[in-house]
Amino acid sequence: MTTLRNTLAILLALASAIALPAHADQFADYAVANKRFDQMVARSAAKHAMPRMTEPETAKVLAILTDSGRFLEARPMTNKDMGRLMDMCMNVSKTAMAYAMFDVDKRINKSMTNSAEVAKAQAQLASSNAVTFQEEIIPLIVFQHRCLGKAVPLITAFATALKPHEMNSERLKGLVQIRHGVLTSFIGVASTATETGISLANRRKVFAMMTDVAPLYSQVLDLASRKQAYDYFNSLSSTVPPELAAQYRQITADLKTSGCTGLCSL
Repeated sequence: MTTLRNTLAILLALASAIALPAHADQFADYAVANKRFDQMVARSAAKHAMPRMTEPETAKVLAILTDSGRFLEARPMTNKDMGRLMDMCMNVSKTAMAYAMFDVDKRINKSMTNSAEVAKAQAQLASSNAVTFQEEIIPLIVFQHRCLGKAVPLITAFATALKPHEMNSERLKGLVQIRHGVLTSFIGVASTATETGISLANRRKVFAMMTDVAPLYSQVLDLASRKQAYDYFNSLSSTVPPELAAQYRQITADLKTSGCTGLCSL
């Protein structure tokens, strides 16, 4: 998830180059709900806890923060929405991260200095918390990736319209980082989707989201990165329940494509 947040930050930087005034009401409503939830997280943190769906206020605010129909599907997104859209993606990513990294100070040894060991410990904590907080974190992850999926066509249109001299080294470096972020975050969410501690209902939500974003993500990745995603996802075949087999086959088919257009071609 940390990698995805870094990717969103890069996308936000790119968005600043193309952003125009946005439709304010849609995003302002989200910002209000997000601020309210931040306050709820702060109150819970004082009690060494996180807001839970069993609490009416939490359920109400999380329903707003994960309402794709209202905030992502109500109308087509355009360039003028880009900056505020990425703000929304960043905010939901931050909220999901708060759940994923809950109790990090107590459960990860601060004496660790090896970055690989730290990353492994964080991944294990995130996996454990994804099960514990699945009713809260799964809707957030689903919204987060659908939000990023909405941004991909806008960034693609911007990047592919650049003249050769405008695609400078910094933008190319950013593109490499975006690909890495999309690859690692997609692998991470695939791992969550096949976690046996996650209920079938919640796994179904994740698979439905991946089915929708896989065609978009596949055209962000270059062919080598796409093969990595395909190989990892293909290795999970034995963990996929029969009820999700059709969606699994669709996702693997999208990752197996050899076409290279959009950001892939840059």
